[in-house]
Amino acid sequence: MPPIPSPAAPSLSEGREIEDMIDRARVIAAVEAGRLDARSARTCLAHLAAGIEGNRQGALHDPLGGPLPQAERQALHFRIGSRETLLGLMQANYRLREAVIGFAETHRQAIYLHCAYGEPAEPRNFGHWALMADSALARDSERMVALYNRINRSPAGAASGNGAEFGLNRLMLADLLGFDGLVENTLDAAQSRDLVLECAGVLAIWAQTLAGIVTEILGHASPCERRMVLPLWVLRPSLLKSERAPEQLLELRHFSTRAIGFMSGLFTSESAASGPVERLGNQRQLGELANELAVRLEVLARVFEDLELVPERGTSTVTDAVYRSPPPELTRFLQDRSGLSWTDATLLIDAALRDLDAKSRPLSALAPEDIARAAKAEGFPAFDLSTDELRSLLAPELFIAHRNTIGGPGADSMASGIISAQARIRLGLNRLDERRRQVDAAGARLRAAMKAI
Repeated sequence: MPPIPSPAAPSLSEGREIEDMIDRARVIAAVEAGRLDARSARTCLAHLAAGIEGNRQGALHDPLGGPLPQAERQALHFRIGSRETLLGLMQANYRLREAVIGFAETHRQAIYLHCAYGEPAEPRNFGHWALMADSALARDSERMVALYNRINRSPAGAASGNGAEFGLNRLMLADLLGFDGLVENTLDAAQSRDLVLECAGVLAIWAQTLAGIVTEILGHASPCERRMVLPLWVLRPSLLKSERAPEQLLELRHFSTRAIGFMSGLFTSESAASGPVERLGNQRQLGELANELAVRLEVLARVFEDLELVPERGTSTVTDAVYRSPPPELTRFLQDRSGLSWTDATLLIDAALRDLDAKSRPLSALAPEDIARAAKAEGFPAFDLSTDELRSLLAPELFIAHRNTIGGPGADSMASGIISAQARIRLGLNRLDERRRQVDAAGARLRAAMKAI
């Protein structure tokens, strides 16, 4: 297996690259506003390129009316950094969803026994289960897109809340920095805190989704279930020499729990943080968690690509195990055929199953004669039931096939669900590429404006 990448440096924290982007855009806007002449602007840009901080302070801040207010600078750092982080997270989520849908397509006909409260309940389909995971991840994608649209609004030119004291073109700054538009109210642009909390909320829900998926995979692969075979690269030797612990998945679940805890605490600490230092610390930690989350997503995507199902979990095993309690299809059929109430039809099947248990016969051996004998013993009227009819009612494949409603596990529903999910993923990736091109085009416009001075 190729090595899993390490977490990147957090995009949400302060960085020289973002700092230079902001100051270069301010220089271009100052030239357009007549605040700087071309010669002074070229000097400013040269100092920025050389990374000369002292010259930056004198040559850039003085002509622009002093240093950029801390509130505006912090808002710009957070929004630009968050934008880059969200683009990476959306890409990672689509990558995971592609792996999940690939698993669903491969195993769309694989049946397993679902247990409720420790008791066998009904047959289910692994493809249908994977589509459930994709549905949850799709909602996370939608939340991230909505968050991106709110974050990618420019606070540039807001100053400390009342706007710049000279006329920088805020729309021009937004365009040069790659934003979709403005945070129109300058006070809101400089002082609002809701986006940090919204980031935390979106990432916390997403982490919970991942923890739930991992928990289900671990359950299917547990020694008592053994429906799935985890890839060897996930496993590490455990204290029990006979077993190997799924370390990669356990780490992912532990990370999700830790991330949810931090983000829940952020709602308290962010609202209580009165100064920019505390708020910047929160943003930095949020960025670190977001970048680690992207790496964990790649791990889970590779797990889905390498997951295998245990071949010996065949149909007959599922049949015998599933229907320790009466299947609803059989109860409903007997109710319609015999005219019995639902309660009486259930009692009839229970009597037939007790007779099977007494003779140590599996449910797959149930015959029409067994039901007729139970009906006579319980005082119910006789009715016709063929062997083929009974077999069709007990077959897990038919149990699944009968659930062919929209979003169900039936073959047609599964095929439609997979095609629809693939189309949504392609559409999401196309829109993601458009957003990346928009940001890249803004960088190109900024470079072109610098050369034109």
